[in-house]
Amino acid sequence: AFTPDGNGKNDTWKIPFLDPAYNATVNVFNRFGQLVYHVVGSTVSWDGNFKGMQQPTGSYIYQVSFKMNNFKIKGTVTLLR
Repeated sequence: AFTPDGNGKNDTWKIPFLDPAYNATVNVFNRFGQLVYHVVGSTVSWDGNFKGMQQPTGSYIYQVSFKMNNFKIKGTVTLLR
């Protein structure tokens, strides 16, 4: 879980093992299936916003896709406000 409340602790969601050299694609979806975060080949650091709007407390589905071996990881992350 992460808590983007500006206190400097757990303000962003990160995937620590994900090196930018993997050139992975990371997508995060809300409960309606809407894409709210997308990054390719970069360090993951989602602040809980989408198009400048704070997203509500809840569980979000993430998918990490690795191009080099067509491997995917899926899971959930919880945003707390």
